[in-house]
Amino acid sequence: MNPGFAAGILGLGALLAWNFFRESVGAGSFYYAVINIMAASGFPVFAPVFPVLGYASRFCQEYESGYYRWILSRMNAREYAMTRIVSVALSGGLIVGIPMLLICHASLGTGLPEVTDTTCTRVDMNETLMQVAQTYGPGMVVAAKTVLGFLFGAAWALVGLSFAVWMPNQYVALIAPFVLYECLYLLPVGGFFAPSNLVRGDDYGHLYSAVMECGWILLAAGAAMAGFMRREMQSPRVWMGYLLGLTLLGLSCNDFLKYAGELKEPVNLLEPFVVAQCQAFVGRLWPLGYLLILADAPFIGKGTDLLLYRSGRHAWNLGMICYVLMQSFWYAACLAICSVLASVPFGFPGKIWSGPAYLLVKFPKSAAALKYHLLFEGGTMMSQLTVPQAFLAAFVYLFCYLALMGVLLYVCSLMFGSFWGFWAVAVFHLGRIVLSFWFRIPWSPVHETGSLYRLWKYPCRAGMAFIFMTFVSFLAVKKMEFSERRGGNG
Repeated sequence: MNPGFAAGILGLGALLAWNFFRESVGAGSFYYAVINIMAASGFPVFAPVFPVLGYASRFCQEYESGYYRWILSRMNAREYAMTRIVSVALSGGLIVGIPMLLICHASLGTGLPEVTDTTCTRVDMNETLMQVAQTYGPGMVVAAKTVLGFLFGAAWALVGLSFAVWMPNQYVALIAPFVLYECLYLLPVGGFFAPSNLVRGDDYGHLYSAVMECGWILLAAGAAMAGFMRREMQSPRVWMGYLLGLTLLGLSCNDFLKYAGELKEPVNLLEPFVVAQCQAFVGRLWPLGYLLILADAPFIGKGTDLLLYRSGRHAWNLGMICYVLMQSFWYAACLAICSVLASVPFGFPGKIWSGPAYLLVKFPKSAAALKYHLLFEGGTMMSQLTVPQAFLAAFVYLFCYLALMGVLLYVCSLMFGSFWGFWAVAVFHLGRIVLSFWFRIPWSPVHETGSLYRLWKYPCRAGMAFIFMTFVSFLAVKKMEFSERRGGNG
């Protein structure tokens, strides 16, 4: 066992046990005991110290010793990155989750499942902890605290890994997450940034806190992957993929901003991305840059055999699926962020739609709209969604479609070879383009507003299709011969 992993579990276990014996023994209430252990102690302050003790700083040791270069000679940077991200997240989650499970289970013996002082409970989704436990049992409270602890540990272990990847120094990897965590207390905002929400969940509800933790995990994993993939980004093919996407984005944003300039009115900073996604030319060609990035599917290299020997087929396949998701997220995020940055000199932040957007909807055949070849049928969406909501919906639609294309390319390349994988994606994408001339294909959320069901129908369907393709990949990876797919050739 890694000494840091054992030290994290024992250290956090000792801190929680001390809080348990000092604050909660004899409290007479399981809920009162749990709240005191998590809140009335130093646990929320020092919680991020323990997850990074496991494997978050291991990269620094491999980098400084030169072992990192030997690993990359046997496997590519992407495979190594996904292996390290998954292992670090699991280690951090277990370091926090195991002690929280044990201490919450021990708290069940503190007394009857009732609250001795109702002022000590916090509101959880408009119900007290007592009401939640009376409905689902005290075990539900234990499960919620354990899951929240696991997600917290995974998130902050990945934060430590991100610092280690970008600044490969062991002391930075161990101290920087704690500094960042404490700095969050200085921000005058709650919710996503409030440290108490990120570990206890009693203030805003455990479900909300779990969602926020998943957001932190995604951001930290993305930052770590970006650091790992600096070596990968030396590939001209990957650079060309991002440049192609940004070029198409620039063409559409340039037209919209010139249209607004001709009207002599500013635009909302988030509008160009929404409008650009509605343009048929851009919406149908954006995935081409993404396919360039994933052109080496099914990601089998000369070091794959060694990686399979050490991790197994299922773990390798899960890593490749995660890689597809991360590339989809970063490609969509790159386009969204660049559209906002390009609009800064010409726009304003806020929730309201700008005058050019309203005029583009009301007068689609105006001389200025025809001059810049703009079409935006977002009248219904503008009446129901604010600009940030429409921006988020547009991002989710693009991310879902890219992820679906990516997993289709990966699975078909895995089963039949890269040639047939690209043919499958080409048929899928060109088929959508052809059908879009007769049917409303959801390229963007513009035509899918009217109700929450209609708005999120496509993301849900894309998610189910992604899960199905992932299941197929696990079946395919059991029987395939990797030597026949080496180098991504069919």
